[in-house]
Amino acid sequence: MNSVLANAAWLLSPDDTQEIDFLEAYGASFSESANADHSWFAERIHVSHHVFIREPFTDWQPTDAGSWYTDGSTLWREEFHTYGVYWRDPWYLEYYIDGELVRTVSGKDEIDPVFHTNEVNPGDTTTDTRTGLSKEMDIIIDVEDHDWRSNPQPGWPLHTPTDNELANEANNTFLVDWIRIFKPVESQ
Repeated sequence: MNSVLANAAWLLSPDDTQEIDFLEAYGASFSESANADHSWFAERIHVSHHVFIREPFTDWQPTDAGSWYTDGSTLWREEFHTYGVYWRDPWYLEYYIDGELVRTVSGKDEIDPVFHTNEVNPGDTTTDTRTGLSKEMDIIIDVEDHDWRSNPQPGWPLHTPTDNELANEANNTFLVDWIRIFKPVESQ
């Protein structure tokens, strides 16, 4: 959709400690609320994952440039695209856009370098009992106003929609054509 809000499709474990984001996009090229250019976000798809400790709350996710995919010219809101993730095992993810592999993340040090998924003492780096992205997850399709974008910070423009922006229904309708889930099976 053509909004400063996030369009998102993601997976989340029932205990909110493991997450895979295979589509997180922002539509608007200009934010009225920030009176700022927003095109950097409109040209990128966030493909990433998180591992959490809930108490006390700690969140880790990759922050490398590859977690914000761009082909250099596409404004993703302008037409339908196909997004997907191949979650092969707890230590391996492949992200696809329009059938093309755009990112691979694998291994303990890329999936959970901070030991948040330890079975014993999550976050304790002295003992390795990491399980990786091993929990069942629910699929969530939603629109979000991320507080890392909507809470004012020094040097960071506010990116949250105004009432006027929200009143434009055409810009605030997130269209999903279909969703498919596949479970790989061993070939005979």
